[in-house]
Amino acid sequence: MTKDPQKLQIVLKELKAEYLLSLPQKIQELSFWTNQEDYKALEDAYHKLKGTGKTYGFPEISVLAEQMEHLAVRNLSQKKLYFEKALIVMEKLKTSYEKNERFSLETDPEARTLLALKS
Repeated sequence: MTKDPQKLQIVLKELKAEYLLSLPQKIQELSFWTNQEDYKALEDAYHKLKGTGKTYGFPEISVLAEQMEHLAVRNLSQKKLYFEKALIVMEKLKTSYEKNERFSLETDPEARTLLALKS
């Protein structure tokens, strides 16, 4: 890795852009596993997102993913509904990141519902 701060910023910006480009595929995978109600696959997928979101500068993805990872192993009566809500939030996050807009999990109704389900 380069020690030049300007080059480092360029590399980080490129990595962030690549991650953003990969989000539609990640959301599509989450949608597939949600429709299949494969909560082990969802647990694994959200676990990966938890780490990569923060690493690439998308902390809201990490927060949501951590919660969904925990919910994947819980016995909940409306489990699929919660994972469907998470897909909605992921789409909103993707859109806000693409537009370079701020997104608050605390003020989004679906995100607040999910985050209120303490693990």
